[in-house]
Amino acid sequence: MSYDPNFPPHGADLISAEFRAQFNALKQLLDDLDAGKLSLADFSAAFGNLNAVVQGKASQSDLTTAIAGTSSNSNAIPVLAMSVSDPPLQGQVQSIANKVDDLINALRR
Repeated sequence: MSYDPNFPPHGADLISAEFRAQFNALKQLLDDLDAGKLSLADFSAAFGNLNAVVQGKASQSDLTTAIAGTSSNSNAIPVLAMSVSDPPLQGQVQSIANKVDDLINALRR
């Protein structure tokens, strides 16, 4: 199956074999482009008008640099240094809930 930019039609049922074929066709187009078997113009004609996306493709160095800073998003959240009693007290559970909220807010971008 070749890539079909009109697949799936609106409201269609999900059939795994059809989606798998579509994803495999997309992968083949990308592999052919990377291997030089397909020109950017041919790729764009087969895949839609994606010249801007392909020409702006991030390098491995760009990705590595972007990923390297993501862990520091949560550095402003101090660790929850507490011992929880058995059974936990309401205040302890609330402290944990507050810390989870802080972490979720810090990880949002």
